Amino acid sequence: EIVQIFFERYPEAIAKVRDAAALRDSTRLEKAAHSFRGYLVSFHAKRAADAALELETMARRGEMANVEETFLRLEREMDLLMPVLASIDRRQAL
Repeated sequence: EIVQIFFERYPEAIAKVRDAAALRDSTRLEKAAHSFRGYLVSFHAKRAADAALELETMARRGEMANVEETFLRLEREMDLLMPVLASIDRRQAL
């Protein structure tokens, strides 16, 4: 059930992180990355959660120099995680 909720909320949640990172809006990025990391922690997705935490920490400190690189790392980790979550969701539907 939590996977289904995540899939419903994922597009908006990642968009908030992406938009805040692109705008280099540290206040929005800190909040968006923190919220997004909460989802990832519940799945024990350590590498993706670490990337989200790094974005959150960078934003909190106002250190936005590497924000694009870190966001790309988060996206790569999500590309690996999403098929795994989809397989869990399919198994629960059976």
